[in-house]
Amino acid sequence: MISYIHRLQHYLARRNFSSYVAYLRANGITIGKNFRIFGNMKYAGIDTTRPSLVKIGDNVQIVSPFTLLTHGFEWSVFRIKYDEILGSAGKVVIGNNVYIGRDSCILKGVEIGDNVIIGAKSLVNKDIPSDCVAAGVPAKKILGLDEYFEKRKIEHIEEAKEYAYSIYEVYQRLPREEDFFEFFPVFLSRDEESIASFNQKLESKMKKDKRRPMTLQAQLGQAYEKFMSSQPEFGSFEDFLRASGIPEKKIKNK
Repeated sequence: MISYIHRLQHYLARRNFSSYVAYLRANGITIGKNFRIFGNMKYAGIDTTRPSLVKIGDNVQIVSPFTLLTHGFEWSVFRIKYDEILGSAGKVVIGNNVYIGRDSCILKGVEIGDNVIIGAKSLVNKDIPSDCVAAGVPAKKILGLDEYFEKRKIEHIEEAKEYAYSIYEVYQRLPREEDFFEFFPVFLSRDEESIASFNQKLESKMKKDKRRPMTLQAQLGQAYEKFMSSQPEFGSFEDFLRASGIPEKKIKNK
């Protein structure tokens, strides 16, 4: 009966993110501020059999499905072969400001440092140091976070241009500012009027798409002040469209 009740509680907790996190905390798992799970809660697998062994820091984001385990079941083989049961348990500690990609598995006895990106489909069976990108089976450090950041600063501009052209090519229309809810820093003027206009367009799009309301400020968070003191890569949205390969005639006639 107890096992059935536990399974029922576990099932009901997965109705949404808030209920699942409340369930985890009620069971003794330590979870910091601004924790987030993206995707279907049904496939979010945080081990609750030994909750005192799990510690999740601040600003941690994980994409479901994923698995986080604090135990193993190898003794099921030992019991048959050697007539003995050998317990299996180990802590899982996730530091602050960590992103864990989809389909990852984190095994017992692992500590992930601060400021870490774990690539999708990774098997984390050993400690991962702070300030790095790690991925693979098993997961290992690929490069430092500073190096990856500098690489992404170049790549994201090209990706924004590629996305813009795909909108034009696939939908036979000009891209709109609100299409770029992550790429806006490359073209948006750093003045209150432009930001207010962009927010209005973005919120309208999110509402139309039946998605969570979003603003530029919400996306940037504490980085808003730095954003306002920076300069866009392109002088205007039209310049960005030109650089993306969209014909000048189309841009002028918009």
